[in-house]
Amino acid sequence: MRSSGIRLLLCTATLLLAAPFASAQDRWVSRGPEGGTVTALAFAAADSDIVAAGTERGGVYVSSDNGLTWAARSDGLSGLHVHAIHFDAVDSDRIFVGLEGHGVQRSDDRGLTWQPAGTGLPPVATVLSLVADASDPDLLYAGVASEGVYRSDDGGATWEAINDGLDSRDVMVLAIGAPPTSTLYAGTPLGVFVFDSDSDTWEGGGELPSSTDVIALAVDVGDPLRIYAGTLDSFAVSENGGRSWQESGAADLAGRVDAIATDNANPDVLYVCSGFGDLATLYKSVDAGANWEPAQTGLGGNGVLALVVDPSVTTTLLAGVRGEGIFRTDNGALNWAPSRTGLANSTALTVAADPNASGLVLAGMEFVAGSDQAAVYAGFADGTGEWTASDDGLPLGSIVEISIDPDDGDVIFAVGGPRVFRSVNAGDSWESASDGIEADFVTGVAAASGSATVYASTSDGVFRSGNSGGSWEKKSTGLTLGTIHDIAIDPKNAATLYAVASTAVFESSDGAEGWRRRGNVFTGEVLETVAIHPVTAGIVYAGGTQLFATDNGGLTWTPAGQGLPDSPVAAIVIDPARPSVLFTATRDHGVYISENGAATWRPFNDGLFVTFVDDLALAGSNPQVLFAATEGGGVFRIERSEPTASPTPTATRTGQPIATPTPTPLLPSPTPGACTGDCDGNGSVSIAELIRGVNIALGAPVANCPAFDVNGNGIVSINELIRAVNAALGAC
Repeated sequence: MRSSGIRLLLCTATLLLAAPFASAQDRWVSRGPEGGTVTALAFAAADSDIVAAGTERGGVYVSSDNGLTWAARSDGLSGLHVHAIHFDAVDSDRIFVGLEGHGVQRSDDRGLTWQPAGTGLPPVATVLSLVADASDPDLLYAGVASEGVYRSDDGGATWEAINDGLDSRDVMVLAIGAPPTSTLYAGTPLGVFVFDSDSDTWEGGGELPSSTDVIALAVDVGDPLRIYAGTLDSFAVSENGGRSWQESGAADLAGRVDAIATDNANPDVLYVCSGFGDLATLYKSVDAGANWEPAQTGLGGNGVLALVVDPSVTTTLLAGVRGEGIFRTDNGALNWAPSRTGLANSTALTVAADPNASGLVLAGMEFVAGSDQAAVYAGFADGTGEWTASDDGLPLGSIVEISIDPDDGDVIFAVGGPRVFRSVNAGDSWESASDGIEADFVTGVAAASGSATVYASTSDGVFRSGNSGGSWEKKSTGLTLGTIHDIAIDPKNAATLYAVASTAVFESSDGAEGWRRRGNVFTGEVLETVAIHPVTAGIVYAGGTQLFATDNGGLTWTPAGQGLPDSPVAAIVIDPARPSVLFTATRDHGVYISENGAATWRPFNDGLFVTFVDDLALAGSNPQVLFAATEGGGVFRIERSEPTASPTPTATRTGQPIATPTPTPLLPSPTPGACTGDCDGNGSVSIAELIRGVNIALGAPVANCPAFDVNGNGIVSINELIRAVNAALGAC
């Protein structure tokens, strides 16, 4: 029976190991934090429950409940700055967006898919404004930065320039009147121009009372000759279709006007955002702009970049705020509240997961001046709950690196600007921990296991602390280049470190007392990240403009990017339980996975609609959770369910006894003295030990029984399991 059980176990192990490591259900999910900069908003004319929001770097979000909740609709728009949004007047599923450097894209399924709609537009066109003739939904106009105005009469399929008479081609904004006149206006640094559709030419409008730089325009719904213009320092009104202008509200407003919205049910009601940054304020007028009152209560204090009024219920407005997402009012701007559920357009620069199994995940954020966004957010690896601000004691500024102490998850280090910060209570509060660091900026931090030693990479080499950040001393002997972009501690030997500068890798074997340059193949490269194999000595990976690997501690390096895109590698993560599995974060192309020790790579981006990735972090095991910090999509999370070993097989009782076959070795016997799979060193291999080997092959730590890892490569193969079975059959 022993032989039959062992053979069944081996067959089970073979089938399990042949299964794909990545589950078919693997899919990235956006986890926030919610917020980010919203640059464009539009209600669907045919159904105002449908709203679209354009973001600075996260593409498009769509709401089907009047802006209460949002869903990403950015596949194909990853990382793109959306300047303008327009819904087809009849078909609410058709959306046009104007993009930074990518012209116009169109969706016919409410953002699920996108396709270019810019034939005839200049190459790499930046479309700042999109409008359409309400009487002809296929007649569209695009304001293109530095290129003037383009027209499409076939629903965006093709475009032609209409710039005759347009003295400034730097068109910042377009506005169009209601039918039957449907007069088109263009705001430029030289003022407002008026389009004559009969002659296809532009005429300059009257002189503006102050700045001629027009950045916002609106046409009165009830009176197509009344035009409103926002400039760099004022708000102006024309009562005669732009032929002459008068400044309005100078005593009430705060100068610059970025956004104008009109109430189509009451033409005397106007809204503008005036001022800049934390001085920007939303104002409301009920007398067509003669007088203004602040309408800011509850609204984020960082400036409204997009403002729209619900065409069906005009007391409902949505405002896109710099760095803070979307706010909503249902009472004509008496008060506002955040309305950003599902809108995860924030930029996370780093993410860290507690290796001590607490489930804590921390995200370090890009600083947005004046916004309510925290510098650090705390969440849980299982994806439950919301992110909570975790930046008490941190100054204003971006957090570019977070390192959690491998022995004590309450101790965390964060890097921002020229300083290192420390928390001793799992991020509840922070204090400066930079005494002795003298550098223009700190790039990274790493805490060693088994001691209070911490290392910081900086613009002036490496610094070391022996008292958990209490004080630091410079440790750069042998570092021949100033700025060190990243530093890594060997998990097998805390005295061994690797550090990367732009064109060099350095190694220290004595805890940073001295450094030596390793390899000379990086001329013309820009390195920014380094990772060390958790099991096999000498294997190190360095990434930047491309990925390199060494198996001899850096004496020689070879490219290891087969299958990777032509995109900088920002981070490398090695699965500690299955070190042949690696992940890379790339800028512009998302996450890639290798399951053969970096020999080849494939995309790992299902669901990752923002593909500018700055950092990665692993947490847990079975399910293993991977986190990605992105620019414009916050933090993404994916669960990776690995195959698990079958239960120990049991014999089935039948009417006849089962004959026990004569044991036959499955492979030639191991060399004398080597007993593969003999975990307890007693000279034999039991079924329990074989099960332990199968579990190691499926992802458990090799340290559970190093006797299975015959070749010392940090993994257990099918052949090594077969050797262990041979040993169990008597060949030990």
